[in-house]
Amino acid sequence: MTTAKPCAAAWITNEGIRPLLHHLGCTLIKPINPHVAHVRRSSGGDAILKTARFTHQRQALMNEARFLKNHAANHWPEYLDYARFREMDYLLCKRLPGMTLNRYQPNRSDDWLSMLGAFESILHQLHLSGFIHADIKPANLLFDPHTRRASLIDFGCVIEVSHPISMNSVRELTPLYASAEQLRGMPLTPTSDWVALALTFATLMHQHPFRGRTIYQAAAEGWKPDPPLLPSRYHQLLVNQLRNIRQESEHGRTTRREQNEQNASI
Repeated sequence: MTTAKPCAAAWITNEGIRPLLHHLGCTLIKPINPHVAHVRRSSGGDAILKTARFTHQRQALMNEARFLKNHAANHWPEYLDYARFREMDYLLCKRLPGMTLNRYQPNRSDDWLSMLGAFESILHQLHLSGFIHADIKPANLLFDPHTRRASLIDFGCVIEVSHPISMNSVRELTPLYASAEQLRGMPLTPTSDWVALALTFATLMHQHPFRGRTIYQAAAEGWKPDPPLLPSRYHQLLVNQLRNIRQESEHGRTTRREQNEQNASI
């Protein structure tokens, strides 16, 4: 007897999925995780169907749907539909070709650098549109080795430039690829995406620069980035982040010491 894989079983048994597929006129091709699936529309063409039941999932899905609908581009998914069906919110967008970088194995080591250039161009385009992706990581970068096309996916955390995370209802992040500003909930700038891109490609080309530590943990433990495999600007970006964290920590210690001395003299 064949046992269904966990994500497939979750989709098959998830209440409301079959009626939703019927409602949309879609056929399930392959579950990706319990909330995302590759489907085929009756009108032709493959799509990605995302669903959400709980509040934080719905906030992320609405955030992504709003961005994709209002800011169409060739290097991220095309919006098709977003609505509520029974007790479930869903987002349908066109499926982009390729595979995520956490699954991609390049034929040559210089492939990573050529890919890096492609993703740099996409990030520049995104930032010029006034937005920060805020969740750059290997699983959210898509690459088609046949056409050499690069794409960004998963815009659930997308945020307008310079808006504090606290102003955005979606606060999820991936700590290993997050900048210091993201980890502290500070106002974000495009630098946050560039830091995440540096951590991502350093990991893909060799290993995570801080061996599985967040950038804050690395700063506290005195880590330095490995000798750069990436262009030197990325190495310097990580060095600057570590230095800024240490300076802020030292300033905080000095301030607390002065406050303690003042309190003791009262």
